[in-house]
Amino acid sequence: MKTKESIKYIPLGIATLLTIPYFIENTFFQNLQLENDGSIHFSYYTKFSLSYVGLLISIILLLLKNEYWKHAFATLLLAGTFHLVQIFHLIFSIEIGFIHIDITSLLLLIAHIKVNPVLSEEIKPMLKKNEKQHLQSNEFKIQFFEKKFEKNDIFELRVIVQENTLIPEAIEAAKRVIRKKEERDNNRQKVMG
Repeated sequence: MKTKESIKYIPLGIATLLTIPYFIENTFFQNLQLENDGSIHFSYYTKFSLSYVGLLISIILLLLKNEYWKHAFATLLLAGTFHLVQIFHLIFSIEIGFIHIDITSLLLLIAHIKVNPVLSEEIKPMLKKNEKQHLQSNEFKIQFFEKKFEKNDIFELRVIVQENTLIPEAIEAAKRVIRKKEERDNNRQKVMG
């Protein structure tokens, strides 16, 4: 196996190595925890069980040479980033309001996407699609304001542009209406002159 090719497995390897001690602790010392505290939460065990299953699925897909291991592992890391599953024993997280972000999972996710360009190539079209939707939404807003400003005279529209207090779409609409009115006035002068 080439070095370049083996680099794409590093995040999975790191996650596996970080998970093994956590798996051993939860598997072999679980009975001790249950004897000491009978009220251990089911959601806690569900979180780490799901992470083991996700990691195991990723490894099995990798061993079967199925390219979907990258997607399965990325999904697991994304779930781990937002604490939907608990992959690692030690969690370094940031709390932003009610959102908890696991730094280890996030860094591994970024590294996984970076060393597996197929994933980033699949993400780019989704981002471009969102940009297109945003541009279409902006154009819709501009057209709305154009219709609204059609009755205003050029002086009022120039005040709107100069004051720059409205949303950018409204200002762009005012500029467009000014251009249309100026073109219409120029055409009238050419016809009359």
